[in-house]
Amino acid sequence: MSFSSQLWWALGMGLYVLAVLFGTLIPYRAMVARGMEPIRAVYYNRKIVHMLAGGVGSLVVPLVFTDPWWPLIAGLLFTLFTLLAHRLGLRMYWFQTPDNTNDVKFALMWGLSVSGLWWLLGDPWLAILPALYMAFGDGVTGIARNALVRRRSKSPIGNLFMLIVCVPLGWVIGG
Repeated sequence: MSFSSQLWWALGMGLYVLAVLFGTLIPYRAMVARGMEPIRAVYYNRKIVHMLAGGVGSLVVPLVFTDPWWPLIAGLLFTLFTLLAHRLGLRMYWFQTPDNTNDVKFALMWGLSVSGLWWLLGDPWLAILPALYMAFGDGVTGIARNALVRRRSKSPIGNLFMLIVCVPLGWVIGG
């Protein structure tokens, strides 16, 4: 793909991720309106962001980019965006919490790991596999725990859901 084509894809994916981030305000409001504790709604939204932004974004990488610089730049830009939201008092309360900046770390590690593994392994599909584990595996784990345990905690049920998601991902992508 040409540079300009990849640039357009990068811009489009950036807008998509922003739409996911701001779009999760809708389920947050709906969950809170139905009586859910706001922190539980935030936790669900964090997992939605994991899967729709991190997971879908990861799946797009090997399909549209031919250079590992693109995910690195995107990851760094979203790291800066989410960090500034925390630091400037513009926290997106529907998925960011004042005591937890893991959303910032996720964006940073996504960009570093996808690009780093792509450079190291020379295969963008293998490079996205850990990001898919984190996005979909941890996303489904958190939703299952939140739905079944009904509070933010660790539970063996999460391990089971992580296994159910990650084994097929590894089998299909990793071989």
